[in-house]
Amino acid sequence: MSAAASLEAVRRFHDILLFISHEPVRTAYEVARRLDLPLSSTYLAISEMERLNCLTRDENGFFLTGSRILKIGLNAHNINIQAQHLPPLIRYLRDRTGETSFSAVADARLIIGVVAVGTVPGHLAIHPFQTLALVKATDQFLPDGLLVFACAQDDKSGRGVAGCTQLDVYAIPLCPEAEGINKDTLLLCIAATAGQPRDIRSMGQALQDAKKFFDQSTNPKNP
Repeated sequence: MSAAASLEAVRRFHDILLFISHEPVRTAYEVARRLDLPLSSTYLAISEMERLNCLTRDENGFFLTGSRILKIGLNAHNINIQAQHLPPLIRYLRDRTGETSFSAVADARLIIGVVAVGTVPGHLAIHPFQTLALVKATDQFLPDGLLVFACAQDDKSGRGVAGCTQLDVYAIPLCPEAEGINKDTLLLCIAATAGQPRDIRSMGQALQDAKKFFDQSTNPKNP
């Protein structure tokens, strides 16, 4: 393969991955049409990306970022967990609360990972790889292990949270409380428009249950 062809293949991989991370899409035809790519090449690229676990699908057939890509992001933050555990946990939170749910790390900003877009009216449209500025954060654990971050949009690409300049993020860390929060701590999060009434107790319980599921799946010896 020539250098030009190799560069084009990498660019196509990048464009497809970024597109499926921001748009609900089920077919290679949709990807080819939206990205103005040759259909046959798009089918081949997507097939290879699925084979390499760079792409996968949810229960409704929509493309998702695959476990290999998720693992690269986790490794970048020294987070040693199995990537395949995250998407089911995030979808569980979304289905339980109806709100947009996601994983993230807090490193001066909140860096978004896996996302499940909400289903209730007024849910926030947050994207993978987006960042949120931390306006303030609690420095102690709240009841039930819940953390609350006040965030503002911090996305230089213009793909901000639609219709929202500030938001509250309810989170729970996937680590023992004694370890505290640092840039290598993975958080399970639920997003809500700042100032809007929310059932914090229910969201806290959903986050607590999700953490319990995670602990059980990663350590079957746990009760």
